Amino acid sequence: MDKSVQSEPVVVWLSDFSEVGVQEATLERIKQAGGRLYLNVKLPSIGYCDSHLDIASDYLDALFVGETIYPLCTRVDWQHEYRESSHLHYIQYCLESRNLTPLIDKLRWLACGIDCEDDCDQETFEQVRSCVSDFESELPFRRVHFVELADNYMINQVTGQSYENIGDDADSVVWNEFFPNQPECKFGYILSAMTHEFGGQCFSSTSDWIIAAGLPIEQLLVKYGGLDGEIQLSQAAMIRCGDMDVATNDRVAVKIEYSAFEDGVRMLRETGRLNEPGSQSFRISQDGSILIADIGNWMFVNFAAGESRLGKVQLESVIARLGMGVESLRQCLGRPTMIACNWDGLSDERFERLCCDVLERCGHYDRERITKMGRSRSRDGGRDIIAFSNPRAGRPSRKFIFQCKRIGKDKALGGKNVSVSDVVDQFGAGGFGVMTSGLIDATLYDKVEQIANNRSIDRDWWDQLRLERFLAENTDIKNRYFDGSGEPQNTWQRSQH
Repeated sequence: MDKSVQSEPVVVWLSDFSEVGVQEATLERIKQAGGRLYLNVKLPSIGYCDSHLDIASDYLDALFVGETIYPLCTRVDWQHEYRESSHLHYIQYCLESRNLTPLIDKLRWLACGIDCEDDCDQETFEQVRSCVSDFESELPFRRVHFVELADNYMINQVTGQSYENIGDDADSVVWNEFFPNQPECKFGYILSAMTHEFGGQCFSSTSDWIIAAGLPIEQLLVKYGGLDGEIQLSQAAMIRCGDMDVATNDRVAVKIEYSAFEDGVRMLRETGRLNEPGSQSFRISQDGSILIADIGNWMFVNFAAGESRLGKVQLESVIARLGMGVESLRQCLGRPTMIACNWDGLSDERFERLCCDVLERCGHYDRERITKMGRSRSRDGGRDIIAFSNPRAGRPSRKFIFQCKRIGKDKALGGKNVSVSDVVDQFGAGGFGVMTSGLIDATLYDKVEQIANNRSIDRDWWDQLRLERFLAENTDIKNRYFDGSGEPQNTWQRSQH
């Protein structure tokens, strides 16, 4: 048939083939579609029962259908579908066949035993169920074409037997009665169907994989890891911070949850597949969602690593603690970083830019809404920097106006040097801040506090001591403006604001 005049693929349910009248009409439609059809096989237990064994039986039947029709098709793909109106889960096989007669006959046979009606032939029903039982007895040691379906069956089967028949305290002998030659099942792992495709042992659990070293892990992740697009893995840089280990790839950082690998290591040890773990290294995906631990001759794939991604506040804390460690090493070398800074050698313009960098980093303000108002000494109306605070629970963001005053070292900034009320009223600010390279006189504190109380505005103070402590903990910012002895840098990298 000319493909240009073919109709769309026919959508059919396996149960359609249990009714002779429907079969003939369906066969004609499939012929008109060039042998292309979507075959739906129900998974009726999912969402309707708590029994993993019943769910395993559904996956086994769906897998048996796929494996049975595979030799009769020129192409077979599949996907897990859900019909919301009837709350029905089902497997949809997308297939094409050039020889429809044996395919339709096989579907009629399968319908009698997989999705049968009351009027189906009992002998055929028992024959199909016997074949399904024989097929099941070969799992997981036979190769299949639908790997995820086979693994879903096995994982639900192991979980169901554990809950319903074996129990938590059963020894290896009991487990071996249910799963002969599968000692890993006692630990919640199955021998994955990926093993037969890639030629090396692969184990799956409900949350992770354990893969023999040397197998194409990127290919496995793309094909069976539920990922969209290409996966890129890079060697993770390891950072020890207090009692926390962090893996990073320069894009994201994740806390290493060693507990995620404990069950897998125990399974390999007790089944004789791992003697001493030895050294371990880690690889991480570009988005931090997958962490791979290389231990011995095995790759441990943790799919939940993304849940331990470090946020901005955590990263800042790690950097601060690492900075303290670096400073300790500098002390050992006799090259300590001077906390005090020579503010006299810094221009007003550079001081205002330093203040912008501090506000961006401190975590109290929206980094995308910090604006430096022109150059130093420009007609800015008393607004050197405008920033918006980050909203907090029950408190919205507020507009802050900052005045930056570079004064001599250890000098004090008094109330007469700063205009507050006119600036706050003119520009509708909800907060006012002062940043100075000296100390803050009591007259300025009193002045701002009185105005803040009368107008219900917030305030923020950055004096010489607070700025120097902050720069000591954020050495990358300090290094833009000062050298290790606290003197202004001769060359200065321009910031963007």
